[in-house]
Amino acid sequence: MKLRALAFVLLSAGCAAKAAPPPSVAAETAKADALRSEGCYTCLKEALSIYERQLTLKAPPDDAAAKAFDTALLIAIREKDLGIPAEESMTRARRLVIPSRAVLLDAAELIVGETSGLDPEQRALVTGRNRPALGMDNPRRRALDALPPVDVTAKYVALTIDCEQQKLIESVDLKALTAVYAGVQLMQFRLATCGRPAGPDVSQLRASDARWTDTLYWEGRRELVASLGQAIDFSKALGFFGQGREAFPPSLTLAMAWSNVNLSGEEFAAALSGFDEVLAKYPTHRDALNGRMQSLSYLQRHDEAIATATRMLELGTWHLSDANYWRAWNRYQIKQYDDAWVDVENAAKGCPTRESICLRG
Repeated sequence: MKLRALAFVLLSAGCAAKAAPPPSVAAETAKADALRSEGCYTCLKEALSIYERQLTLKAPPDDAAAKAFDTALLIAIREKDLGIPAEESMTRARRLVIPSRAVLLDAAELIVGETSGLDPEQRALVTGRNRPALGMDNPRRRALDALPPVDVTAKYVALTIDCEQQKLIESVDLKALTAVYAGVQLMQFRLATCGRPAGPDVSQLRASDARWTDTLYWEGRRELVASLGQAIDFSKALGFFGQGREAFPPSLTLAMAWSNVNLSGEEFAAALSGFDEVLAKYPTHRDALNGRMQSLSYLQRHDEAIATATRMLELGTWHLSDANYWRAWNRYQIKQYDDAWVDVENAAKGCPTRESICLRG
């Protein structure tokens, strides 16, 4: 009887202990974990597909749900970094979140991301005109400090928030963090793109791993800064932005950067093609309309330039003086002198249309 009871206890204990995952699942998990640490956009996407596939197993690994959420959140943040519309990925992260990781999702909602590809109206919506700067005591940000340094996702989210806030990043020791996370490419990227010289060189990531096309935007921007005050050579920056566009077609930031550099380099036909590509997706994108108007002007396609300027004035709010100026310039070229003069006056006074009250007294 005692032996039978002992056998029952041992059998129960054996049933309670979860069996180790099959070797194939363990190997997949190791691969996904490595991809997440490597951190490039395509790496994260591949890692997430593995974790989500594991979640469909009859007995998924214990931490698969947490890893799937973390990876989905990192993808959404990277899309914000690259100027890719990220709401779909944020929705996916919200769907995958588990209670123990909700603090990361709450904090990540504070992240704005790269807005240079957006027009003024879109930037106002994303950042909020009255969006207050985050203080050192912001509860959603500070909740991340309670998580251990080995929680790389938490540290990544925290650093991303800090990098967007001048007051917060001033208190961060980037050199120390670079040393702590020396073997984690994911964190090296965040440190390199934080906007402070103390961080690592962003180009080293792509130099060591060709999958890191994520760095191309920052490499191109660095080339533009380096050319200031010297004989300006746009070719290197244009090359980086062009490669970035190929790697990330949905990126507004890269499309606008490439188009604007072409405009500055007097490659007007190329610039026009880029602005038109943005406008095909976002017809009221004010910065793209402005670039299109200027490109058409230099290409001497005056009627189209006038129509684009008129469209900008109809939309109102943004770049109105620019629109009046370029409409005047184009009207002058085709000898519409009276209308051109009205536009000149409106441009000087910041008025949107010929009928503006600015001309009435």
